[in-house]
Amino acid sequence: MGLFRKHQRAFLLVTASLTISSFLFFGVSNSLQSSQDPDPVIGKAIDGSAILRSDVMTMVHFFQGDPLLNDRFIAQDLLETGMGTMIVERYQDEILQELQFSLSRARNFTPYVHPEVKELSQEAVWREFHPELFNNYQKIQSTDYSCEKSFDLLSKLYLQQERFSPELVRQIIGFGQKRSSQTAQDPYLQQRDFHLFGFHTLEEWFGHRFLELTAELLINASIVAESKGYNVSYEEALADLVFRLKEAQEISYKESGALLSTLAQRSGLGEKRTIKMWQKVMLFRRLFQEVGNTIFIDSLTTASFSSYAHQSVQLELYRMAPDVKLTSFRDLLKFQVYLEAVSGKQISNAELPTLSLSPLLVEKEAPELVYRTVVADTASVTTDEVAHAFSLEEIWGWELDEVGYALVQKESAALPSTLTRAERFAALESLDNAERREVDARACAIMMERHPERLFKALQAKTGHSKRLLISSSGNAPVFDSVSTPFFLKLLQNREALKFFTEDGKTYYRMEIKEEGHPKEIFSFRDAEKNGALDLLLDRVLESAYPSVRKQDPAPFKTEAGYRPYEEVRDEIGARLYSKLLRNLGKYEDLDQYARVRFVPHLEKIYREIEKKADSLVLHLFSPLETDPLRRQLSLVKSEQEVTRAGLSPFDKEKVFALEEGSFSPLEGREGDPFFYQVKKQRVSPSLGESKIAERDPLSIDAQRGLMHDLLELCARRT
Repeated sequence: MGLFRKHQRAFLLVTASLTISSFLFFGVSNSLQSSQDPDPVIGKAIDGSAILRSDVMTMVHFFQGDPLLNDRFIAQDLLETGMGTMIVERYQDEILQELQFSLSRARNFTPYVHPEVKELSQEAVWREFHPELFNNYQKIQSTDYSCEKSFDLLSKLYLQQERFSPELVRQIIGFGQKRSSQTAQDPYLQQRDFHLFGFHTLEEWFGHRFLELTAELLINASIVAESKGYNVSYEEALADLVFRLKEAQEISYKESGALLSTLAQRSGLGEKRTIKMWQKVMLFRRLFQEVGNTIFIDSLTTASFSSYAHQSVQLELYRMAPDVKLTSFRDLLKFQVYLEAVSGKQISNAELPTLSLSPLLVEKEAPELVYRTVVADTASVTTDEVAHAFSLEEIWGWELDEVGYALVQKESAALPSTLTRAERFAALESLDNAERREVDARACAIMMERHPERLFKALQAKTGHSKRLLISSSGNAPVFDSVSTPFFLKLLQNREALKFFTEDGKTYYRMEIKEEGHPKEIFSFRDAEKNGALDLLLDRVLESAYPSVRKQDPAPFKTEAGYRPYEEVRDEIGARLYSKLLRNLGKYEDLDQYARVRFVPHLEKIYREIEKKADSLVLHLFSPLETDPLRRQLSLVKSEQEVTRAGLSPFDKEKVFALEEGSFSPLEGREGDPFFYQVKKQRVSPSLGESKIAERDPLSIDAQRGLMHDLLELCARRT
């Protein structure tokens, strides 16, 4: 112990020296060894050269980088043409596992829903503004497809999201929040992720292995292109990238060159490697576009003959929703009392109110227009359905029975009173065909009345379906066809009775309440018209106005015996009650014409607004996110139309083809169903000078797919 203390300093120096020496030796050794390890070879190209792992990884990195640098190669050259699906079909064993993981994430994905207003949701935006995306989303969520079909659906969704960005979805939902003062704002809306399935990268969408195989394919395609005499120098690739950036960003060549350096460094690849990657993309495109352009040139002669006839214009048509279409004067009167009841305003001009009262305020004056919702699992069966279960032998046997015959005989004058079975048989046989069918039908009805267990059994065998029941506050509108509101409300107080009930004796129901307690809502105009609520409301308004109307001008209503009955003068009362409105709409002999022009002033007002500012149109368009009942119903609906020179069309073609892209037509259809339209796109026969024409020609795409098939075969043989 004393020896260690005496030489402690020496021991520490020796220990430190040995430690440092070992670190230096093994560290340098490992460093030299790793620096001497070759870049792993992961395969051979079709010319026999090695494909290095670093080349493939660099290219995968390039694919997922800035679209300004890679020009959306995966999306544009593989997904849009369907050639990506061909890669998956060839290598599905290698791709399947990662693709299934992506599909699993897609099926477990929950899209955004506003925390308080369910109508403000990601699905609602897709459904309204991009129904094709919504349909594909539903398909991939609900159905198991083959590997290729699943990839094809993912490809479509990826491309559709490119055109309908997550940020646009966020903006639409934010706009929906702001339009309604009653909707609480989601404080986390700006932080929510609106990317479809939460996927942000190509790897998340399609898997890493797919990108690796695509990289190897691109390397092989560039080799084939060079063997066919194509050449893309480093300088040419650099110039092409600089030019693309200049055009995309609308900047100078100097600024474009600086931007290329910045983007390349930011991507982690550096400028030199980025340009080398782009050389391969250019070689791929030249190889494939040569095939497509050859097919296009061959078909040009035939196409020129029909170029004029196939000129077309894409229109967006704007008009009122079909649910508020008015065809008769009584329709107009019902629409007016609906507007006044829901808005709380007396309307004498032609303008339309756009703000609704709350359902509770509407209910005080017009309970017919307010309802609450009950959701129930419902099944039904009719007596006619069950009657078919009785055999003819069973019915005739019951008719011959003393009790059965007596019951039927009471309601049939054709049957005499008899005592014996033989007499009953003779009486029944003496009936003609029509009389016998009537007796059999009555016998069947009585048998069911006496055997309700058959109805119950048939009802229990029925599969229930979820049904949304609207319970009118006034009780006048039926809950559904054969059940009145008062009868149903009594049933709600005794839930056991819901298991087997009927009101008309013809249709029997089984019901289980699933949801109730929803806040009250206002019937739409069309629903209130269908269930008879507006007829009741209009008649109440007109009848109460009749005394004052005839007092002002008694002559049209007076008879020798007094006044004409209300039923005869309903339209005359309405015409006087709403005389100011009619004057604002014009002067017509036919009262029904006022209904057809009711919305002309409204559309004229909108048209004047968009003449000053075209962007204001969006404020008047229907949105599923709208929560105010009046604004929702009185918004314009948009539909797309295509007009061709050769096809039939309700539009004036000369006017249509004379309009420039983006311009609006004058207001048309002023005498009924007014509308206007905007020219969105004019299509003319393609010319040789158009860029990427081969990519849009189905024949050229087929030719490119044929080349891809040959390339995949060649790669498979070399593997």
